[in-house]
Amino acid sequence: MRILVFLLTSCIAYSTQAQMELSLGGMSWKCNKEGDFLVMELRAPTRGWVGVGFNQENAIVQSDLLLFHVVDGKEESTDMYVKGFGNPKTDESLGGSHDIEIVDFSETNYETYIKFRRLWKGEDIYDYPLKNGEPFWLILAYSTHDEFEHHSRMRRHEKIVFNVE
Repeated sequence: MRILVFLLTSCIAYSTQAQMELSLGGMSWKCNKEGDFLVMELRAPTRGWVGVGFNQENAIVQSDLLLFHVVDGKEESTDMYVKGFGNPKTDESLGGSHDIEIVDFSETNYETYIKFRRLWKGEDIYDYPLKNGEPFWLILAYSTHDEFEHHSRMRRHEKIVFNVE
């Protein structure tokens, strides 16, 4: 319980600097606003994929899910919406768009790191509408495999209040 209070206090402290940070299950997420864009960083103890999701409810279904991996020194990402259990679909296959721009990435024997950005308002109806001062469920996950279809080794959900302005 003390750790959770510290982490939530850290989010509040960083939000006054227009940046939020959270660590769950050995994975970290950072987010800040730069103009019309949200810039996020993910770091996890894996050589597989890493992911972040956003949802109104404490659920994977109906979440905006962004997955990333590094293979042979090249990054790849997918912008998805989870229609049902075990049924994520790319935004593009649903009529939306792939709205992720990779800023930086690396993979070592111990860790995968991704820095990316997306428009603050999102591009389509499958992008979760993050709004300052409003709570949402942040989903952090990673896998030991690079295939996006492979299930996560770690997945945690945390309700937080978005505040980056």
